[in-house]
Amino acid sequence: MLEQVDVRVRVLQALSEIGETFTATLRLQPVLERIIHSAMELAQGDAGSVMLLTPESEELAVVAAVGPRANIILGQRQPATASVAGRALRSGGALVLNGRLSPSSAIASDYPQDVDRSLVLPLRVAGRLVGVLNINTVDSTRDLPSGTISLLDLLANQAAIVIENARLYEELARKERRLELFVDKFLRLQAEQRSRSGSVSEEKLKEVLSGILRQTIREFATELRREPEPVAASAHEKLTERERQVLQLIVEGLINKEIGHRLGLSPNTVKNHIASIIEKLGVADRTQAAVMAIRQGLL
Repeated sequence: MLEQVDVRVRVLQALSEIGETFTATLRLQPVLERIIHSAMELAQGDAGSVMLLTPESEELAVVAAVGPRANIILGQRQPATASVAGRALRSGGALVLNGRLSPSSAIASDYPQDVDRSLVLPLRVAGRLVGVLNINTVDSTRDLPSGTISLLDLLANQAAIVIENARLYEELARKERRLELFVDKFLRLQAEQRSRSGSVSEEKLKEVLSGILRQTIREFATELRREPEPVAASAHEKLTERERQVLQLIVEGLINKEIGHRLGLSPNTVKNHIASIIEKLGVADRTQAAVMAIRQGLL
């Protein structure tokens, strides 16, 4: 009984460590490795891996591995219906294999021949299977404590949620970065186009270019998030009228000198306004400020 309580405490501690790893890094790979290490400690394992389903759900790919074979198996793929991992995925429950399998075994052709015990735990998010967690023990000297398998299954399910959050965050970060690169390039092109378009009125050119930029970012935002993320009211309210004017001109692609000329301000004053805008909006630079202004309706 005490042993089972101890396992429960260790599972809770493992979940806490997994969550802390995600919070500290906001990256998927350290989270996966922390999950494997935690499961290995609980299951007295010598090696482990995480296999995630590909977007088409047709294959399982080894995305993280710990142990002697880690470098060999990392990146390997197999049909989602094949081997021990596929069997666990189909059943939707934890699979425990005790004892070494002979090469002629019909259970799994790729089961490691030098493994005494193998645990395969499905990873689920809201009832949807996303992959499996594998833990192997080369020399199993004693049975696992009672209830350990069910607790490991709980660990796998909770870990799967963190995995999914980490994957979503990384995808969001990639899209956000692409959006920033696009806006930065577009703002530069705006400035270049204005300098070459002497025959077109500046007001008309500004209207056309700003319209294109706004529409493109809105479409990008729709892909990024189904609903635009509302800006914090405090951030919007902290912008002064002058700062909103400066932000509008940043969106239109004007450089500091042009902003100063348009508003009758010195370059240093414009620079100070931009620094204040960046600080109040909690962004890294003027490009991110322009992205936020358009996506979240600050102007």
